Amino acid sequence: MATDNPYPPPAPGVLARKLAKAAWRQDLDDEVRLLLEWASDTIRGCEFERGRALSRAERFEAEAAAMRAIVYGSQKGGAS
Repeated sequence: MATDNPYPPPAPGVLARKLAKAAWRQDLDDEVRLLLEWASDTIRGCEFERGRALSRAERFEAEAAAMRAIVYGSQKGGAS
């Protein structure tokens, strides 16, 4: 969804902190406060899962490289 805002969006972690901070403004009712806290928690959870997925991907790449080295020898591409 495009906006007229010329600035890039904040990083997810920054956005989560800003939402959590905004949730405790005095002029907000409990329903809005709860929604802001849930949004903050959801963003943090997504960032955590993204980090875990990246870690798994790196581990799988390392395992695949090790298997290629066993199958094809030390030269990349299989030429011996």
